[in-house]
Amino acid sequence: MFVPEARLEAGPFNAFYAYGEARAFGFSAFAVDSISDVETRPDQGKNSLAQSYSVLQQLEDILPRAQREGKTRGLVLHASSPRPTQTVSLGGYLFTATLARSWPARNLLQDDGAMIAVQTGSDEFLIGGAALSITVSKDVDRGDGIAGIASVEEGSRVRGEWVTELRLNGDQSNQGRSVSLPAHGFKLLRVKLYTIPRP
Repeated sequence: MFVPEARLEAGPFNAFYAYGEARAFGFSAFAVDSISDVETRPDQGKNSLAQSYSVLQQLEDILPRAQREGKTRGLVLHASSPRPTQTVSLGGYLFTATLARSWPARNLLQDDGAMIAVQTGSDEFLIGGAALSITVSKDVDRGDGIAGIASVEEGSRVRGEWVTELRLNGDQSNQGRSVSLPAHGFKLLRVKLYTIPRP
């Protein structure tokens, strides 16, 4: 699928769905020439479209093959979505996402959120996106057991190799119970999972 013109406001989020779920090979937001130049700005100062494209660009060498092999999933959520959660299955696991909220007030941090998940190993995934809280469970259609999060790393892929910038734990991963994609910015995470037998 190729998307030649997409709404600029929703483009940063819909791009993750297009590449992860619809197996797109191209995605272009409409009126990108109206966005100010971002080449000289640091990553956090870039507009959301540039940030989302930066994350997707890091996957360009592995994405086509992963799409062909059925090893990608994507989702997008909006505050106006009819359902507050979405679940996708990948690699024997269920990834259930909700929009990110503050703690303890539980206010929405952002009205839109999205992710792409790429399976890179039997229990390893690259997850990119923004403004989501993601829990993981075992897909009972693919096997029994209890799933858990072994590690979450924030980083980037440089010349095809993963570079860890920050290991997320404690409150950053809800004590190993969820994966968090930040609001007001797009990140790439490497997530390793595990499965243990049910007692």
